[in-house]
Amino acid sequence: MNFQEKTKDELIQELRKLQQELNSFKELNKDATLRLKSNENLIKENETLYHNLIERLPDGVYRSTPEGKFVDVNPAIVKMLGYSTKEELLAIDIKTELYFEAGDRESLVLQEKLEELGVYRLRKKDGTGIWVEDHGWYIVDVNGKTLFHEGILRDITERKVAEQEISQKNEELQKLNAQKDKFFSIIAHDLKSPFNSIIGLSEIMVEQVKEKDYDGIEKYAGIIFQSSHRAMNLLMNLMEWARSQTGRMEFNPEYFEMVELINEAVLILSTTAEQKLIPLQKVLPSRSLVYADKAMISTVLRNLVSNAIKFTNKGGEITISVKENNKELICCVKDSGVGISKSDIEKLFRIDESYSTPGTQNEKGTGLGLILCKEFVEKHGGSIWVNSKKGIGSEFCFTIPHLSAV
Repeated sequence: MNFQEKTKDELIQELRKLQQELNSFKELNKDATLRLKSNENLIKENETLYHNLIERLPDGVYRSTPEGKFVDVNPAIVKMLGYSTKEELLAIDIKTELYFEAGDRESLVLQEKLEELGVYRLRKKDGTGIWVEDHGWYIVDVNGKTLFHEGILRDITERKVAEQEISQKNEELQKLNAQKDKFFSIIAHDLKSPFNSIIGLSEIMVEQVKEKDYDGIEKYAGIIFQSSHRAMNLLMNLMEWARSQTGRMEFNPEYFEMVELINEAVLILSTTAEQKLIPLQKVLPSRSLVYADKAMISTVLRNLVSNAIKFTNKGGEITISVKENNKELICCVKDSGVGISKSDIEKLFRIDESYSTPGTQNEKGTGLGLILCKEFVEKHGGSIWVNSKKGIGSEFCFTIPHLSAV
């Protein structure tokens, strides 16, 4: 039925019906508008809350482009990286100005490792570095293309420093334990051995003298002499080393003639060298004035020459030489002894490595003397090293810087 066929009352009723539907639609539209405005207000409130939260976070928050430009950052990251303003940080090139180590950004971004927790160094504005922990993620479009990188940076520099200090303390503790083990090893074995020889041979000699049996007395006396000499050297090294480790050894430098000190060391050790028919040759200048701790350098010389005698075969050669340049005095003790292998050279001068071999006449040693030599030489700002070939011989050298060069 069309409108022309309807009566007036039917048309009025139809119009009223349409008016009611229109009013209902208006009410629905009004409700939708109110809900929309409410949602918009809620979104704005959430955005404000989110913004305030980001602004107040103690950790740094960033958004950057894949090309390496910051889009947005919070105040914490500006302060963390040492910049004055947000705009100043937004202007930098991340690739060239931010990462402290070359390749860090590539390893994170290009290899798609951003979402893994990363720990690395960043460069601050003043060029110094800080350690950061980075928890990042990707913002992608509907096609999976990366639009932005976002993340949270935490400054862990203090933690890193603490970890390094702990690691250093652990190394020091291991060194102290090695020193303690070395100390007790020497007392328990190396120091006891020569005294056992002295006591045992002295007892035999006493019995033989009582019975007027003098066979072997000279031999026994020679062994007792060598054992006593070894025990004395070991005791001196042990006492000096103990004082150096506990900080009780005083450093008293003075001017003295190095040539005279070498002559004294040669005189003291000449008897031991003569027993093995080893001449102690010297290649020395007429004078050589140094400024050093005389007792420490005497210990260094005594140990180096004593070791040379110990590891040189009967009839071999030992040469003590001194030369100087503008910076330092260089003293070397060269022998024609058994030499040291390359692998064993790396163990010398180290308390945490056990290196000790018998001499050519089965003389005992602890390796403590060379450790003392290193400590005493380095106390003067010098260095000590060895050149050696197995079966050919060794040359130990050390330096004493001149006073003007220290």
